[in-house]
Amino acid sequence: MAEGVRNVTLNGLQIAIDERTGAVRRMVYPGPGMLLDADAGEAGLVEAACPLPEFEPLRLAARHGQGARIDASPGTVVIHVPALGPSRPGFSLGGTVSATVTLKADADGRSIVLSCDVVNGSKRPLRQMVFPDLRGLVAVAGQDQTIFKTCGFGSAPFRELVVPEADQWYAQNSSTVEHKSGGMFHSMWARWMDLGGLNGGFSLFPRRWGWDPQTTTVLQLRQATQKLRLLCLHASEVAPGARWSSGDWLLTPHRQGWAKGIEPYRAWVRAHARRRYPIPRHIREGLGFRSVWMCQNQPADPSDAVWRFADLPELAREARDHGLTEMVLWGWQPGFDASLPDPFPHLGTAQELVDAVAACRRDGVNVAPFISVLQAGPKTAARYGLTIPDNNGWTYHTEMLPRWNPPYATGYSCVQVGPANAQWQDEVADACRRWAERGIPSVSWDQYWTAQAEPTMQDLTRRIRDHARTLDPEATFSGEELWNIEIDC
Repeated sequence: MAEGVRNVTLNGLQIAIDERTGAVRRMVYPGPGMLLDADAGEAGLVEAACPLPEFEPLRLAARHGQGARIDASPGTVVIHVPALGPSRPGFSLGGTVSATVTLKADADGRSIVLSCDVVNGSKRPLRQMVFPDLRGLVAVAGQDQTIFKTCGFGSAPFRELVVPEADQWYAQNSSTVEHKSGGMFHSMWARWMDLGGLNGGFSLFPRRWGWDPQTTTVLQLRQATQKLRLLCLHASEVAPGARWSSGDWLLTPHRQGWAKGIEPYRAWVRAHARRRYPIPRHIREGLGFRSVWMCQNQPADPSDAVWRFADLPELAREARDHGLTEMVLWGWQPGFDASLPDPFPHLGTAQELVDAVAACRRDGVNVAPFISVLQAGPKTAARYGLTIPDNNGWTYHTEMLPRWNPPYATGYSCVQVGPANAQWQDEVADACRRWAERGIPSVSWDQYWTAQAEPTMQDLTRRIRDHARTLDPEATFSGEELWNIEIDC
């Protein structure tokens, strides 16, 4: 270890802390070995944006300061930074911004709990907080096999963030990438992340749940050293005299691959997820589901039907033979109508659909029609007092140019109604009840739009599910999760 550092060990993780600044210089763990290796000027801990009228880029960080105090006791290390130093000299803040970072061995015997408290003793507001800030991360499994892994994707930042020889604008070149957590519309479906290879690495996540604020994870590869910075960005404003707390973050170093590192996060999820309904057996034991595109929503076109309801039993048998026990029907009825009207006539009658669903069920495949009711179309918007805006919505066809939303076509233009519109919720619940009582209690939902306004999406889902399960305990509800997988699970 380098001179000028304080060495501590928490749950097997060796950490070298700069005695002058309090920033983290080294992290070493048996198995993967060196995880982080930073010089004094690069080391990270906590950082804040302090934009001034005369210099908006000003940053305050531990590595720019001095006079840190490190208090170590068994299982706990507290780093006191009396003044986060400015990234440029010569600017007056009218006071100091102090930080206290606590590193604590977790009771699981393998993780370290990280937390940070910042007191803004200056006369300037802080407009952004960064914590944890891990600078100087190394490629523990080489450039190609050191993977940044999260729920939804994996990447190789030590290779992918290398700036190519082709000229790039320096303010937004390929050395930096942002990942947001939340749901389908974000790259990180959950708050958990891991960096490492099959020889080990570390996992990291905040002990937050539900509507707790999400953070943005930024990866930045320093081209000169080929070392990585992983930082967690909080869009928080800390007024003069105010205090900011990061909450607890759990860092879990591990041997082997990410599947070991995710174990504490799995325990965290299990302690917070409250499953209201048991998973139907055919979903739990099946391999997956089959999407069936019935048509392209053009019933006047004699060639539009790809499949008709009479074809569904044979499709179900084919799916079952390949371990697919759920079948989702797309394009079976007009969309954007909360009353869930009868299906397109060129596919068959409503009774033919009901009979086909029953036949599929006898062959071991459940059918869940895909419904799109969150939006109202030109024929339905008026009943909610809404007007279709100047957009093309979800108008698409394989023979249009472009295929999706050409400027001349507006047949599936739309406006959002739900989820908190009580009239709309009543209409959807009644329509789902009607179809369930006809023999189709399962449903697949287009855009599961979770929000905090009441009545919520979950309120409507419970109404649909509670009634469907009285008719068929194995009925399913699936959907495209958009914003908050923790609430929706």
